[in-house]
Amino acid sequence: MDAKEFKEIRIRLKLDRDELAKLLELSSYTAVSNIELGHRNSGKFAAKFLRYLDSMKFEKAHKVIKEINQFHNE
Repeated sequence: MDAKEFKEIRIRLKLDRDELAKLLELSSYTAVSNIELGHRNSGKFAAKFLRYLDSMKFEKAHKVIKEINQFHNE
């Protein structure tokens, strides 16, 4: 996944960089920014997962995101 696609999916999902970092278990907003600028690779799993979310209707994707975020602090 290139930087442009990564950013476009984040925008379509209406996630800010902090929200996406949390969802993908990245260190911070800066990690997402670095991916979007092409300074860092998103990783194969993150790319597949984002494409999967992007293939869903917006409401369903956000339901999945909400469910995943329930386990963030475990």
